[in-house]
Amino acid sequence: MLGISDSVARGFDDVLRGSIWLILSGLVVNLSGLVFWLLSSRFAGASGVGYAASAVSISGLVSTLLNLGLSYAMLREIPVRGSKAFSSGLLIAILLGLLGSLIVIYTPLSSLYTGFSSYAFLAVVMTILSMVSMVSLNTLVAMNMVWEYFLVVLASNISRIAVGIPLILLGYGGLGAAFGMLLASIVASMASLALSVRRLGLAAPGSGDLAEVLRIGVSNYPISLSPALVSGGVVAAGILTRDPEAAGVIYISLMISSAVGLIPSSVASVSIPAMMRGASPELSRLGASLSASLVLPIAVGVGISSRSILGILGSDFSARWEILTILSLASIPYAAIANSMSRMNWERSLARLATIGVASLATLATLSPILAGLAGVKGIAIAYLASSIAPLPLIRGVDIHGIIKMMAIQAILTIGLSQPPREPLIDAALGVIGSIASIIAAHISRASRIELLGRAIAVAINIVRNRQANRE
Repeated sequence: MLGISDSVARGFDDVLRGSIWLILSGLVVNLSGLVFWLLSSRFAGASGVGYAASAVSISGLVSTLLNLGLSYAMLREIPVRGSKAFSSGLLIAILLGLLGSLIVIYTPLSSLYTGFSSYAFLAVVMTILSMVSMVSLNTLVAMNMVWEYFLVVLASNISRIAVGIPLILLGYGGLGAAFGMLLASIVASMASLALSVRRLGLAAPGSGDLAEVLRIGVSNYPISLSPALVSGGVVAAGILTRDPEAAGVIYISLMISSAVGLIPSSVASVSIPAMMRGASPELSRLGASLSASLVLPIAVGVGISSRSILGILGSDFSARWEILTILSLASIPYAAIANSMSRMNWERSLARLATIGVASLATLATLSPILAGLAGVKGIAIAYLASSIAPLPLIRGVDIHGIIKMMAIQAILTIGLSQPPREPLIDAALGVIGSIASIIAAHISRASRIELLGRAIAVAINIVRNRQANRE
């Protein structure tokens, strides 16, 4: 039915199982994040959210700039080098985290707004923790400990709401929200680190282990910098406008947009260690087709309904609905690039990986200052969209023709149905209509593969049955 061999199908099923747990983890992060920031915006206001979001974004920006592609290195090298790869990555991450904390302290980032010093201190701590968790969480994925990964993510996000919101209600405002985010980072990094050490232990890495981890990481580093816009866009909005409300709006929009990318990122992340353990590289093509087919209706619905989605948070957010609509258009290219990168990591095509990343970054670096000057935070969103499309001619191992068809379908429906101002209920209804239309159009044009969706549903049902059987 899938037109592939039994061995490839079994490998694809394994990837689907791992991906489902990662997707569920991502849903926990984003749904709890939506609740957290919704409550924060209600009780702390757009300015309070802007302060807290800026602190989180500074930490994310610095840790992303210094990550050296370690997440990809862990996914690829843990199945091969085990404890030595983990220890190498952890050592590098700690050193980079300490460097990042110095950057936050000794640059203007620590005084972004009036009264920002307390938030800057929290950003320093979160920078170190984020570097550690980047290594330890990806180690869990590489070891196929996806259930444990899910539990860690669940615990960290429960702690964020359980502590952050009461602090806001007690009168700490945005600082309470920032402290909730800090506690979530502590739980995620320490729990995942403990699980990783328990499974792998620690070993003194040799120079060859350190060199290979750095070599793989640095090759992936340019493309891994693209998510820095999620943080950098917020910081840029603050620097350019000195307006914490603008920072809060773009942060929420980018958070929602990144949630749409959960499916392709999860599939691509699980595919790398699966291929390193002997699964077929055909997984990258199947993963890209499945990811794009699932993402298409979601991204279309989000792009069309951006006013009503942001309107949940208040009029300050819905007034800049175009940002979310623009960012939603990057979802399909991301699905193709992420899954193509998983194959190139397996092949160890380091030069091509670096070239793809450089193309994306060059586009982003060239357009961001120009478009930000012309259109403010909306210009940052447009630059990010362009940087997501630019590397497409360089990728391989995916059905690029199907990807282009789905991009066209999404653009036509999103742009066509998102323009006139209307009531929130009509806005949401058009989003649903657009989602359904995208599924039909993709099927008629043979851009998507329905049989892959059926396979994914069957694997999800088996996971539920197995969990129930284990409880009994």
